[in-house]
This record gives sequence, structure tokens and C-alpha cells, in this order.
Amino acid sequence: MVLVPFASFHSRFPELAERETRTMTILRGGDGLPTGSYGFVELFCDEPGCDCRRVLLQVFGERQRRLLATVNFGWEDRSFYRNWLHGQCSPEELAELKGPALLTGAPQSELAPALLHEASAAVLSDPDYVARLKRHYALFREAIDRESAPVRRGPAPGRNDPCPCGSGRKFKKCCGSPTAIVAEPREGVSTSARVVTPTGHDLRDDIAYVVERAVERDVRIVQMHGLVLFSGSNGDAWMLDPSDRLATPLARAGKALAFEVVESRQRFSLSWTHDYELDGERFVTVDRATGEKRVESGYPVAHLRGAGIT
Repeated sequence: MVLVPFASFHSRFPELAERETRTMTILRGGDGLPTGSYGFVELFCDEPGCDCRRVLLQVFGERQRRLLATVNFGWEDRSFYRNWLHGQCSPEELAELKGPALLTGAPQSELAPALLHEASAAVLSDPDYVARLKRHYALFREAIDRESAPVRRGPAPGRNDPCPCGSGRKFKKCCGSPTAIVAEPREGVSTSARVVTPTGHDLRDDIAYVVERAVERDVRIVQMHGLVLFSGSNGDAWMLDPSDRLATPLARAGKALAFEVVESRQRFSLSWTHDYELDGERFVTVDRATGEKRVESGYPVAHLRGAGIT
């Protein structure tokens, strides 16, 4: 399967997504699906310049309160996707790219096959809903193209001026610091992510900063004392220990999570809840308690790699 970065439609158009997210209600159990409502959360490719014309639908159950299936759906014919891949795909990959199909490597539950069947028969067969997906895709692509447009550089800010990265700090304490690293624009990568210098206070201050950026759906990366903190465009934030590939979530969907950190002048005491891996352009986590594996979307993987993080 061809893997490209995806982000939720909600991350760019939250109010419209709230109004137009599709749901499906099963009134009578059967065919492997319990009764209840199921929501279809839309994710689109956020790679600048891409025109893959497809959507990932993450299916959440109201009763289960978790992700149950990830469905790939492309509304063009197979010849479009074959040409998009320059003919370099197998018949199986082409079938999955066109869909509807369960996305290989994405989180799937025991209900995923039944949900795929119902989604194909009752949801994706609706021409009005497919037209809505195309409209959402066009809006999302316009937003990505605006974000990735070349930045016009004005006069350099004074050392005591607010930093243009939006951190709220003075320029001399942020991107104007001799130790600050700013992610330079690269072809095919959004310029909205920045690697910034730590606050210079303690770890809690930098955690609070990254969580604040996650709430605003801003992408930031902070490196300090061998640790990495980052926020994603989907409202998530994580703390990483790249040396051992350990991770702890700090925020989910724009909401801060509880965590414990004990800090002294010489050492930190942290509780690591996950292992992580950068697999191509995917950010993969494994819950250390349950073994659950997740492929996360909306994360600045390219910028993490650009900052030397593996």
C-alpha cells in the first residue's frame, strides 16, 4: 500500500466537520455488528502538491468508544490511480488504493470486516456523501496549498520583539537564540513546523508550551536534555526519548493528559507508557501495558527526521 501523510479534516475545518461528519446507526444486531451508532472521521493527505483523490475513514463506535476500523476509499477509477503511481503497483495495491478496503498497517478491530461491508453497502454507495467527500477534499487541499506556499520574509525582528514563530517569547529567547534550531522549508514538506529552543526553566515549562501548541493545532518540536517534545496538527503532543525509543503522550485531540515528572538539577524521573518507531512517514506507537499498536496521523514525522530524530 502507498503510504502518505494524512491529517483529519477536523484539524483544518472543525466547525464544518462537526456538522458534516457522517454517522451510521445499526438498529438491529446481526452480520457481526452490535447495535449502536458509528462515526466516520475523514482524513486527507496533507502532503503539499499531492492529488491522490482519496480519503481515509476512521470508524469509531459510540458504545465501544474506540477506533474500530480504518477504511481507504478513492472515488476515481482505477486508471487514475494506476497513472498516479506511474504504473508501479501490483493489482492488489491498486485494489486497496481504489477501495473501499481496510487500510493495510492501520489499526483494525475484530469488527473491521463487518464495518467495511456496511460502509460499502450503506455509506459509500450514497452519491450525495461521495460528493461531500470530494468537496471536503477540495477544501482541505486548498488549505494545505496555502500553508505550504513560499513564505515572504520581511525585515528581521529585533532581539526584544515577539518571536515570529508564535511561541509568545522574545526573539532573543526563542528562534533568535544562538542555540535555537529552526526547521528550514524543504520541498514537499510543510513549513509550519518549527524546532525551537527550550525555555531555559524546567521540563514542566516546555511540556506546558508543547501542550499549549497542540491545543492550537500548531506543530512544534522542542529538544532538550536528550528528550524531544512535539505537537501535531491533530492536537496530539508527545514526549520522546530517542535513545531508547520510549514515548509518553502529553495531549490527545487538543486535550492535555495527566502525567508525572519529578525533576531535580541533576536528573528527571519520568514514566514511559509507550515504545515508538518512525516507519517511513508513519509514527507508530506500542502501548507497553497492553501491547496495542497504533499508526498515528497528523504528526510532523518529516520534521522529526529533519531534526535528526529516529
